[in-house]
Amino acid sequence: VQDCSHNGLCVHGVCHCSPGWSGNDCSVALPCPHNCSDHGVCSHGRCHCEPGYLAADCSVAPQVERATEVMPTTLATLAFTALVGGAVVGAAIKAAADRRRRARLIRYIQ
Repeated sequence: VQDCSHNGLCVHGVCHCSPGWSGNDCSVALPCPHNCSDHGVCSHGRCHCEPGYLAADCSVAPQVERATEVMPTTLATLAFTALVGGAVVGAAIKAAADRRRRARLIRYIQ
């Protein structure tokens, strides 16, 4: 009992177990609550949750915006970007064509 299975501290012949351990000699690993809800790893009676999952048993799922909430805004932004981008590209192509026509006209006149 004096070494408390290396999982606790012996004080006057009585083991005071580290978190996650129990028993007279601290040799019994405590189970994790709800098996970490299948979203974490159990270690010494404590859940180590997957990224985003919360609570002692990893039962609180990460908050994710629903596609229906994000989609209209995203689509509107993409449509506007495509429209503006298309107009800019179209204007650049027209300007280049105008320059070529002017250059040909100048050469023709000379």
